[in-house]
Amino acid sequence: MLKSAMIRARMDPQLKEEVEKILYELGLSTTQALTLFYRQIRMNRGIPFDVRIPEENVNQASISSAQSSSTFPVDIQRSTMTRNVEAYKVMHNELVKRYLGQYVAICNEKLVDHDPDPVALLQRVRDEHPHQVVLRRKVELMPEHELQVRHPQIEKVS
Repeated sequence: MLKSAMIRARMDPQLKEEVEKILYELGLSTTQALTLFYRQIRMNRGIPFDVRIPEENVNQASISSAQSSSTFPVDIQRSTMTRNVEAYKVMHNELVKRYLGQYVAICNEKLVDHDPDPVALLQRVRDEHPHQVVLRRKVELMPEHELQVRHPQIEKVS
């Protein structure tokens, strides 16, 4: 398929810059991201996420939560979570010895809490670390699960 169609759009420069940084972290160009978005619209026969008028008293945490439910979620604090995940991997052997089968909370690359009950842990984390990025994960023998993702259908270029 020959790529000859062009899209031009005006937008807030700060929004454009923030989104392009996120796309860079994901390894995507603006063109690739727009192509993904257009394909999702075609596949869903509409916008691939909920579009609605927000309530007036919605706080920033609710906005982030709503954004994370989109088809292609990306949080602006992704790098913070990545550091927490890396800290979990470094601590994994010690966590297995002490908390195997329990849930742990890691904030700012430090273990901040643990509990066998994930709901109780979540409630404490929300109370003690509001508006902070906290990794909550069950301690298992393997630090990570292997994910297998099927490749998308590849279209022939003519």
